[in-house]
Amino acid sequence: MTPSASIIIVNYNGGAMLRTCLDSVKRQTFRDYEVIVVDNGSKDDSLDIPFLDTDPQYRVIRLNRNSGFSEANNIALKQVRGEFIVLLNNDVVLDSSWLGAMIHAAQPAQIGSVACQLRQANAPHLLDSVGFAMFFNGSADTFYGCDAQTFNHATHIPYAAAASAALYKKSALDKLKFLFHDEYFAYYEDNDLAFRLRAFGYNVAYASDAIGWHIGSATGKRKSKFHVFHLRRNIEFFFWINTTGKHILRYGLLHLISEGLAFYELIKQGRPGVFIRAKIAFLRYLPWAISERKKLFGTISRKSHLKAESLMMGFGEYIRFKKNSRINHDSSKMQVDTDNNSVSCSSR
Repeated sequence: MTPSASIIIVNYNGGAMLRTCLDSVKRQTFRDYEVIVVDNGSKDDSLDIPFLDTDPQYRVIRLNRNSGFSEANNIALKQVRGEFIVLLNNDVVLDSSWLGAMIHAAQPAQIGSVACQLRQANAPHLLDSVGFAMFFNGSADTFYGCDAQTFNHATHIPYAAAASAALYKKSALDKLKFLFHDEYFAYYEDNDLAFRLRAFGYNVAYASDAIGWHIGSATGKRKSKFHVFHLRRNIEFFFWINTTGKHILRYGLLHLISEGLAFYELIKQGRPGVFIRAKIAFLRYLPWAISERKKLFGTISRKSHLKAESLMMGFGEYIRFKKNSRINHDSSKMQVDTDNNSVSCSSR
């Protein structure tokens, strides 16, 4: 029997986190699903979970190398059977009603993806993400650190679902022809996917009653060299592959300035080398990026492309957003304007 949902979990040395994640999947009240665990050549005992080999709802794809988050999900996507595709990090724990709420939110025809309310595991009153807003320079904001409770009344989010815990319609992904670019490896691959979904005319839904808890960059270690390298390289992938020439002429210099500021911060931290390596790595991929840009622009109309691009916040909106997003963790509140499709955190 074909399941309604296919849940893909990429694992790399996840240890006990994977078991905790899978236990929360087993507790889902919506039962019509399959789970595909893609293991990126783990060296630990992550897969020593008896039901992975005995329960027909679960399958394991064992890779002999660390192929990254992007490629591992692409490999699994070729084997899914569900109408709805769920991407789930191995360090996320789900509320028992999460899957049912996500599928319910995905029902309208124009919805291509669904974002949930993901909270910080070590501070459950604060958000890890509710999807993310996208800015003119290719950067994004997941609303990390905002008061989670006050987001319960938001009806939608500004731009996209975050792939740490998201649902996508298989029919929408089929139109895009692929899920992620393998070259991203990890980080920003969901930004790229979000832009393409928007360009193909799909909207994102926000399921405020679908709640999960995220340890957060547990495999990649937030702010590690690995994390910083891929962020600083992959933001270039996104900006130069997806944005129009008009956008580059308007914001290209500001993009370079924002990256310069990121470089300055790393200099202050005593680790400028990781930034330099990231940008050199991007230049090595430049022929590939140009090729992918040509493919994308040959696939969708300019009108559709500009519509997707218009949903990225411009420079003025970016400044206002960042000003309002300086969070005082002792006393923060969420400002939600559902009429104008804007959300920000602000200090009181």
